Amino acid sequence: LDALRSGSSLTVGSLPQNDISQIPILKSEGYDAASQPIPGESGIYPNFYNAKAGPILSQLYVRQAMEDLINRPQIVSSIYHGYADPANGPIPIHGFGQWVSPLEKRGGPYPYDPAKAVSLLKSHGWKVNPNGVSTCESPGAGASECGAGILRGQALSLQLLYSSGSTTSNDEFAAIASSEEQAGIKLGLKPEPFNTLVSTVGVCNASSHPASTCGWQLVYYGYEPYSLYPAGDGIFNTDGSGNQGGYSSAEEDRLINETEYGSGTKIFYQYEDYTAEQLPQLWVPLPSNIQVYKSN
Repeated sequence: LDALRSGSSLTVGSLPQNDISQIPILKSEGYDAASQPIPGESGIYPNFYNAKAGPILSQLYVRQAMEDLINRPQIVSSIYHGYADPANGPIPIHGFGQWVSPLEKRGGPYPYDPAKAVSLLKSHGWKVNPNGVSTCESPGAGASECGAGILRGQALSLQLLYSSGSTTSNDEFAAIASSEEQAGIKLGLKPEPFNTLVSTVGVCNASSHPASTCGWQLVYYGYEPYSLYPAGDGIFNTDGSGNQGGYSSAEEDRLINETEYGSGTKIFYQYEDYTAEQLPQLWVPLPSNIQVYKSN
């Protein structure tokens, strides 16, 4: 930032997200800024095999309620000043052309809707306590009950780990935690250095979920880069090396495989929309790379 503002040594450079607020000043000094989409997906991993939180996070309706409470457009506008993708699903809508399904273009399956989140929890046996902590009132596996493995009186309280060192990340997750409280979902935020996260947060699945590395409940690293093209291979399939929380769906596996052998966008849209709806991750905005360059 200092080198750009000196005006003598750089004609183009990347601007750290923490310095987004400096863009108006840079523009007044003869620069323009461009948003460069990142080829990857951005989401919070739920740990389906955490001993305490796993039964809660395994319920699709809980993940839906949590996603309904994430105001992605507001985060993009207020925290990232427009230099981020709303991440309405597994494919960023900026810069990915034919890969973006009509559903994602319309805002995805879970636009911000606090009333819907509250209704979902109530209809599944939770005593919703806005700005407090909701608790399970009707345990059991029935359609109107909390779900298998969830105990009577169990609190909807979860811990979210995320990579520290970024002011924008701090602001983003503070906003998300505040918003989740509208339905009594309590998020305890714990920022940690990235190296700490990758060394202590293990891959947890049906065959391996030791307490030593699977004590985490929710984790956000930053974003997951695509390997060769924008599909979920390695991220959302059952045996994917990047499938941290142990999400497993035979239909997801089938659709991911089909994208590798099919042609055109039809099967890709099926994969994309299914993944967006099933929430193997909670979708959160994906910051863009910000390129600052001399206006001339």
